[in-house]
Amino acid sequence: MSSSNHSPSAAEEFNQWAKRADGAQVTAAWLEGLSALRGLMCVRLREDVEENFGLDSLQLPTSPLETERRLELEIAIYQAAVSALFARERKQLTGDAAWLAEWLARLQDPTALSEPAGRDRLSHYLRVTRQEQRHLFSGAIGRIMPAANRAPLVLFRLFPAAVRIITATALGDARGAEELRTQQRNILPAIEDCAQCHAAVLPNGHVCTLCSNPLWGYRFLTAAD
Repeated sequence: MSSSNHSPSAAEEFNQWAKRADGAQVTAAWLEGLSALRGLMCVRLREDVEENFGLDSLQLPTSPLETERRLELEIAIYQAAVSALFARERKQLTGDAAWLAEWLARLQDPTALSEPAGRDRLSHYLRVTRQEQRHLFSGAIGRIMPAANRAPLVLFRLFPAAVRIITATALGDARGAEELRTQQRNILPAIEDCAQCHAAVLPNGHVCTLCSNPLWGYRFLTAAD
C-alpha cells in the first residue's frame, strides 16, 4: 500500500481521534516511513539471507507468495504496536493506544486485522514489554520463514528503534528521532561508517542507496563480527 492510494478517510479519522488538523501530512509521512521500512525488513529477512547463506531445500516455503504475504502482515502488525506505544510514551498523542495501533495496522494494509488472529497478535504485542515484543516478533518470523532465523540478531534490535524513529519523524519529534538514532549507533557503531549518509536520520520514506539506512544491509549488520 503506497502513500498515493491510501484512503482519504484515514487522515480524517486521525484528525478526529487526535484532535489535530494536520492529519493529511502526518498520515502520509507515517505511511511512507512504515511502508519503506517494512519493505527493507522483508529484504533483510529474505534476500539477504538467501544471498549470504543460500536456501536449505528443507526450509523452502511450500507457497512463496503466501509466505511473503504472512511476513508482510506480521511486520505491519508489529510496526503498528511499536509505533503506537512509542507515540504514547513520548506524549505526542494522548488517546487510546489500542485505537492508534489498529489505525496504523489498517493504514499499512486494510486487511491486516480482517482475521481474528491478526487482532489477537496486535493485542498481545500491546500488552507485553519491549523485550517480550521483540522475542514474540522474532519467533513469529521464524515460524513463517525458518530461513530468517539466520539473519543477524542485531537486526531485531535495530528494527524496533527504526520504527520509533519513523514515528517520531512523522509526528515532528526531531529530538526523539535523534535520541533513538544515538541508541542505534551504540548498538552498532558501524552504521556511522556510511560515506553517504553517516547514519543521519532521513526523511520518512527515504533510503540511503549505499548502506540502506534506515535498516542497514548485511555488510553493516555483521561489521562487528
